[in-house]
Amino acid sequence: MTWITFLSAYDFGLKILTQHPLLSNLKSFMRHLTYYFGCKIFDIKYSFKIFNLHNGLEKVAKTSNVTRVAGLSHQAGSNSLLILRCFMHIKNMKAFQQCNHKLPTFALSVLV
Repeated sequence: MTWITFLSAYDFGLKILTQHPLLSNLKSFMRHLTYYFGCKIFDIKYSFKIFNLHNGLEKVAKTSNVTRVAGLSHQAGSNSLLILRCFMHIKNMKAFQQCNHKLPTFALSVLV
């Protein structure tokens, strides 16, 4: 399974899943995160900074010439579809492969 997110640092419900306080160091947190969610986690906003695509989802989509095909902004389903469409647009351009050496593991994992 692959998780494609947009600024997802706080979106993974580890505290809910484990019923324990969050871990205090990044290494332990990442170990737990990959245990529950796997290692295919892609944060589109974090990674797109490398391509100089900044700001919110709407600006990233506009800069990438990706249109919203359903719903309104700030609606979970509509935003999720737009995030996926932005990811697929950039992935299809092979942009990730061109700068793979610059992307941190958490940002790109094994998607390309």
